[in-house]
Amino acid sequence: MFDRVYFPSDPLPTPYSTISTFNGYSKPLDILNVPPVEPDTIFYLSIIKPHTDSHEIHGPVKAFTHLLPKIEEIVSNSPPAIDKLDALKSIQNLWDGKREKDEEFFRDGFERFVVEGQRGRFVVLEVRREVDAEVFAALPAPVYTIVAIGPLMNPECAPRKNYRASSSSSSETASKGGRGMAAQAPAKLVGYARLTTIHGCCIERVAAQQMAKRIMAELLHDQKNVLRIETWGQGGKGGGALMAMNASATWEVRVLYEDDALKRAMEEGHREGGAMKWR
Repeated sequence: MFDRVYFPSDPLPTPYSTISTFNGYSKPLDILNVPPVEPDTIFYLSIIKPHTDSHEIHGPVKAFTHLLPKIEEIVSNSPPAIDKLDALKSIQNLWDGKREKDEEFFRDGFERFVVEGQRGRFVVLEVRREVDAEVFAALPAPVYTIVAIGPLMNPECAPRKNYRASSSSSSETASKGGRGMAAQAPAKLVGYARLTTIHGCCIERVAAQQMAKRIMAELLHDQKNVLRIETWGQGGKGGGALMAMNASATWEVRVLYEDDALKRAMEEGHREGGAMKWR
């Protein structure tokens, strides 16, 4: 299980309206009402910041309440968002008119929550739900999560240096025919906020690697003159990354894996009603 994964791009020029044009992310609407959660549902939280073109992922976890500390942390910077979240947490009792805890919200959560900021900036919180009995049973043990990013673009269309696949690391390999092929390494890429997608989880590393390669093949189905690189953790476990690039764009597929015993213990304590709090 991984707790925090951050996909930033290089800093972009201000003002904010210029940034929005570059990364193509338009302000969405809230989606606060969702169907009841099904058995064996796992949850992810995406924290999307268009003004910095970043996409931060938390999860997977077995309950929406495990994501609430991070949600509350982001919301705490926006008075309107604080009020909106407080309204979701409680419901009016039809008998006495008093507000009480909304158990359905704490169980089901929301799909999208827009946090209003200053000077037209905003942060988007998105909760992805997925029914996966195998992963649900494995959590909070570490699992492999597959994330695709791209196509990432260079908005300035600046001249790019030639790139040559390196064999400096034993865990890094280039695809056949790719070594020595001239490509254009991007000096600045945008699109992380809009073009980062969670594809799911796997229990076994081999299955995660196969899924990652299949996703990359789908991303590149109509691309030509592509240089590909793979990097995998050593020792038979750990995450990895697939990268592909040509003169026009860059694509990434990441296999995320974090084996943190302390975080798993804290999640178990929170789930079982202990004093510890997972975040």
